Amino acid sequence: MEAYLRRPPGFSLYISFMLLVLGAVSGGILVAFQDWIASVARREVIRRPEIHGFAGMELIDERRISEVLDQVNTALRLFHTHSLGFGLFILVATLLVANMSVGERGRTVLCGLITAGAVLPFGWLALAGLIPFWGIDRVRPTIEWLIFVPFGALLLAGICGVPVYYLAKVLTRAMERHP
Repeated sequence: MEAYLRRPPGFSLYISFMLLVLGAVSGGILVAFQDWIASVARREVIRRPEIHGFAGMELIDERRISEVLDQVNTALRLFHTHSLGFGLFILVATLLVANMSVGERGRTVLCGLITAGAVLPFGWLALAGLIPFWGIDRVRPTIEWLIFVPFGALLLAGICGVPVYYLAKVLTRAMERHP
């Protein structure tokens, strides 16, 4: 008997590869355009003093501007690292699922749930883009409830669904053998 690996569904492979590409490209963009990105973000933050809680004193406001710019920079770097990490995670997790003794439909559903986690890095990108305009206190809950919670839940359902699905199949087979 020849041993071989089954491949994950094409959509999982494609999305995993695209996340890896986005992670690599975003890292290069962050290095090449870091100063430009910071100046654009700074300009937008200064235009919205009421949103970012400026005190009206240059020394205090400069500190607050730096804090907001750090939040933007951190969110961009988290987009970069999460794109790479989730790309690799989705590839490995769906490869494992594809090679479990689970039916084809079950494999596709579980791989689909895991692959839905590919949306999570874009929450960090959305945060980075919206913080200068909305402020962290307004944008964080919005992004959490629109991106992190639902797509994180789908990813967790896929990951937790693997052992649950497998255990259900084992129990079903055992019940069929011993009625």
